[in-house]
Amino acid sequence: MKIAIASAFLGHILRGVESWAQDLAAELDRRGMDVTLFQGAGQPDAPYARRIHCPDHTRALWKHMTRLTRHGLWRFGLGSPLHWQQAVFGRRVARALRDEHFDIVHTQDAGTALALEQARKAGRHSARVILANGTEEPFAFLNQFQHVQELAPHYLELDRKNGLPPDREWFAIPNFVDCDVYAPGDQAHARRKLGIPRDRFVVVDAAALKITHKRLDWLAREVATARQKHPEIMLIVAGATTPETPDVERAIDKHLGENARILKNIPRRDMPDLYRAADMFAHSALTEMFAIVLLEAGATGLPLHGHKFSVIEWVIGTGGVCVDMENPGELAWSILESCENPVRRSQRGCNARRLVAERFDKVRVTDQIITMYEAVLKHR
Repeated sequence: MKIAIASAFLGHILRGVESWAQDLAAELDRRGMDVTLFQGAGQPDAPYARRIHCPDHTRALWKHMTRLTRHGLWRFGLGSPLHWQQAVFGRRVARALRDEHFDIVHTQDAGTALALEQARKAGRHSARVILANGTEEPFAFLNQFQHVQELAPHYLELDRKNGLPPDREWFAIPNFVDCDVYAPGDQAHARRKLGIPRDRFVVVDAAALKITHKRLDWLAREVATARQKHPEIMLIVAGATTPETPDVERAIDKHLGENARILKNIPRRDMPDLYRAADMFAHSALTEMFAIVLLEAGATGLPLHGHKFSVIEWVIGTGGVCVDMENPGELAWSILESCENPVRRSQRGCNARRLVAERFDKVRVTDQIITMYEAVLKHR
């Protein structure tokens, strides 16, 4: 079985899509499987990784180009700079798939997957394309694929309600985390390393630095509300920069001032210590396809606080609390409850660690992914 994992933009490794591609390729290689990681950015740092040169969607030229194309070419996956990058990347990966006779190509890049599926249907390669739907693509888009990996049973059930054709092979397999890397540790040591005061109650979130979807302005307001009763509470947000980052900075500074820190594009190797330095994890997005950060924080032993959304509730389970993140004050109340009840907070953290290890550890989930590959090739 010859497997390709593809990611058009592997430079910002804090994004869940890129983390998934990097970690899956590494685990397949560790098991001795024939895997190649195709990446459209960043320098390959593993013998099985290969750079496929393509446009960098963050450059001004491509932003200018898509001002001209967004009104029509979005139908062909060319409506934004990222779509351009993924489309070009996918077409170039297709040539490698053809020349080297790959059996499977697996990606969470929707644009890359579409280019690869179109190339397969046109006879330009024979690899089975599997789109892992990590970017909230609508059913009409997903329905173009023979093979889709949804990240939670909830989404596969929605697909069936939307009219999933019986001839499709779609699967429900979650994201995963390395529970050996993300593990509980010495909080005092982690705080010294990151320069975080020992006497603060630290709420942490890891997310793309955006207002839309990640709702970091809401998180800052709720932490500010909780600080009215417990001024020792502070917020730390870590994530990749985006065009909305200046808005995030203004919002957090407005509500919290010096009682917050924003860590931009920090190396992924520092993330376990960031979680260890915290007291709880709060994520204010109203929906998530999965959110690997919940697994990372939970595996590190942090109690998890999220929105009352079925997938988030499924991931968190007894490892934390889900509240209505659209109702002002509910997250603030849950932060205060966690701050004032250290025994309960500790129990939730232990539950989170256990649940992640049982359901979402990389060994267990990779077993499911390999079984999916075998099922796809069996019916080829």
